[in-house]
Amino acid sequence: MISQFDAAESWGLEEEADEKRSAPIEEVGKWQPSPLLEQNESVAGLLNQREEAQQDELYLNTVRTPVRVVINFWLLGLLNNTSYVIMTASAKSISNGSVALVYLAAVIPGSATKASSPFWFDRASYESRLIVATVLMAFAFALAGPIGTGRLAIQLLGVACCSAQSALGEASLLALASRYPERGARAVAAWSSGTGFAGVFGYGWVLLLSVLGMGEMDIQTSALLTLPICFALAFYALIRLVPPAPVLLRDSWQTTENNQQSLMAEGTENNAMPAKVQLSAQARLRFALGLWPVSGAIFAVYFAEYAMQSGVWAAMGFPVHNRSKRDQFYEYANFAYQVRFFFFFPNRTIFL
Repeated sequence: MISQFDAAESWGLEEEADEKRSAPIEEVGKWQPSPLLEQNESVAGLLNQREEAQQDELYLNTVRTPVRVVINFWLLGLLNNTSYVIMTASAKSISNGSVALVYLAAVIPGSATKASSPFWFDRASYESRLIVATVLMAFAFALAGPIGTGRLAIQLLGVACCSAQSALGEASLLALASRYPERGARAVAAWSSGTGFAGVFGYGWVLLLSVLGMGEMDIQTSALLTLPICFALAFYALIRLVPPAPVLLRDSWQTTENNQQSLMAEGTENNAMPAKVQLSAQARLRFALGLWPVSGAIFAVYFAEYAMQSGVWAAMGFPVHNRSKRDQFYEYANFAYQVRFFFFFPNRTIFL
């Protein structure tokens, strides 16, 4: 027999249940996914990410580099280095008695740009860097030629702009080459061939104008003011016709979730963006210094080359007391060196 107390308690529980059933869903409480379901979704996401990365890896390793990519990188190498070669080839027109000073202006800004690149390149897109390089190229020709004629300081400023432009373009485009098929092997070969021909073209241009009696610096550079426009067009043709592959960081899916968020590239929807890696300034410095076996060898090679060009060849001539003969020897010796370098360099790698 049910007491009045039990009946009241039962009636109260049923009333409370009815209230819960009639209450809005948000008042009852939101559904919370189980930890197991969250873990499964995380694993599925990592597997999808791994599959996409493997597909990109397959693209970079097996697909043959398109001809248009090879042509564009060759043109970019030619245009990027032609400005630098013109400045060094015209060193005697800028300062006949201080050729080494012109070479210092042509080397120091570029070296500083490349040395600082590990600390800020990942914060600037390839497009923004190449825009800066294009503007610097235009300033270089204008300051070293029509604007700075007869004013050594302004001409040296133009040479410095050219140095920074060449280094910025080279470091950016060589990094971008790795985002193309075959891990950028043929793209880098095309770039190297283009930079080699820039030496032939640059010294040949200065030598030709000197033979024609138009060796003044303003004439040499004024006729090349269209090069910055061609440089920008070649870059945009490259990234528009054949966009680079997304950023790939090997084995990123095997890291923990927190590390994965910090290691994966940001902005992968825009494939022309560099990889953004969360590294401290100290870690970046250690990484840069770790490249000393390569950078040290390159420094030794270029130091010997520039010492020969700005020192020995700038002072030689037959007869040595004739200034015009010394100027001619500087141009002819450098042109012969560039021809030898281009034709004996392994440019055939492009066509393999």
